[in-house]
Amino acid sequence: MSVMTEQTAAYDMIPFEQIEYQRPDMAELQSKFDTLLAQMEQASDVESFISAYEEANATRLDFDTKYTLVSIRHTVDTRDEFYEKEQDFFDENTPIYSGLINKLYKVLLNSKFRPQLEAKYGKHLFNLAELSLNTFKPEVVNDLQKENALSSEYTKLLASAKIDFEGEERNLAGLTPFEMSPDRDMRRKAVEAKFGFLAANQDKLDRIYDDLVKVRTSIAKKLGYNSFIELAYARLTRSDYNAEMVAAYRERIREHVVPVATRLRQKQAKRLGLNKLTFVDEALEFTTGNATPKGPADWIVENGAKMYKELSPETDEFYQFMTGYNLLDLVSKPGKAPGGYCTFLPNYRAPFIYSNFNGTSGDIDVLTHEAGHAFQIYQSRNFELPEYHWPTYEA
Repeated sequence: MSVMTEQTAAYDMIPFEQIEYQRPDMAELQSKFDTLLAQMEQASDVESFISAYEEANATRLDFDTKYTLVSIRHTVDTRDEFYEKEQDFFDENTPIYSGLINKLYKVLLNSKFRPQLEAKYGKHLFNLAELSLNTFKPEVVNDLQKENALSSEYTKLLASAKIDFEGEERNLAGLTPFEMSPDRDMRRKAVEAKFGFLAANQDKLDRIYDDLVKVRTSIAKKLGYNSFIELAYARLTRSDYNAEMVAAYRERIREHVVPVATRLRQKQAKRLGLNKLTFVDEALEFTTGNATPKGPADWIVENGAKMYKELSPETDEFYQFMTGYNLLDLVSKPGKAPGGYCTFLPNYRAPFIYSNFNGTSGDIDVLTHEAGHAFQIYQSRNFELPEYHWPTYEA
């Protein structure tokens, strides 16, 4: 099975901030896909099929790169009007793009060359293609567009938080250190400030949630599912286990893990000198305060370089690549969407790490966590199939 290629990146790598963006032409994209799909269907030999298929994949990688670039720059600063409009463009057009991928998978699955293709690419590609076919029909395009718009609205709403607290305007991530304060009154104030923002936006949050439930139920029903849960399993590419297995897993957690977690919480309350642990106390581990990084963001990045250098030549190369091309945006700031993630710019064979450092031990946790994902895809970056860049979500 040949799933690796020595093909170099489509573009020479440059620092992230220098990567130029150009909106994809959807009419041109659809026309190119139609041509390539026709070539695949009419191929007289497997070599001709593979040639058209690989060109289709290269076209996919170009679209995915542009989409990912917009997603990163929009979440880094949700106030940027240009990238907000570009995010709206992709919210509107990724369902149309999904329709093109759906057609590609149908041609792949129905190809008379399938045995040769399975020998070359592996059967997992075909498992993933079959799951993907179960998540899309042209009838759900409008619903998918609405789902995308609601998700973007939610992200921007949380990123809009401007909370006056302890003499400074802070976002939600900026409140986290105060939720860990040894001073219980300070913890309570911080929690009240966070939930005060959520309460002030309760109507918007409730509407987004309600609309998401409705539109996802609509998508599921149109695709022939009983509920969104079944559709979600297909979206998560769960090819090796089902809902019954997950239900059994949940029961084992309830039986074995919950009692352990409860005992740990009881020990935490005792350490803190409390009769009962409340939601304002859960973030504090010790009366002397939680562990914190011994330096700012730059210090964490520098010490990360030492750790990955000592770990292996491979991790050292990876980390130097990430820092050398500014493929990390780590510090919380106004307008930045909450959370952390790792993503991938396929044309540049480049992972990207995003987080919201706020001076807590979570800064180190999130960097090493996302760096794990980033190292995985850095090692997989030369796989020729887009489906094989990432493992499934569970992996």
